[in-house]
Amino acid sequence: MEPTCDRGFGENDGKNARNVTTRASENTTAEIEPLWVSYKTASAYCGLGRTTLWKICHSNAIISAKVGSRVLINLPSLNSYLFSTGGEKNRAHFHNQNSHSDG
Repeated sequence: MEPTCDRGFGENDGKNARNVTTRASENTTAEIEPLWVSYKTASAYCGLGRTTLWKICHSNAIISAKVGSRVLINLPSLNSYLFSTGGEKNRAHFHNQNSHSDG
């Protein structure tokens, strides 16, 4: 992928902002799992309520950070916490569900 640059020079002598684009295959899609999520997203992700997540954060069982007025939860930390509280039974169940292949 090669970045291309359109400087947008025109009537105002090049003072336009530079537009940078990247050329990629149309079939290429990248799904990026975020490392930090809001209470709302964390709740939807794991099925726990906001109050429960707040208690877990404030007990320092998972990593969270306050950025301005927002609280963000570290998703890998939340995953580790959920696996550790479920014990071997949950880990085995999760592994069995994800080890099935489609072809």
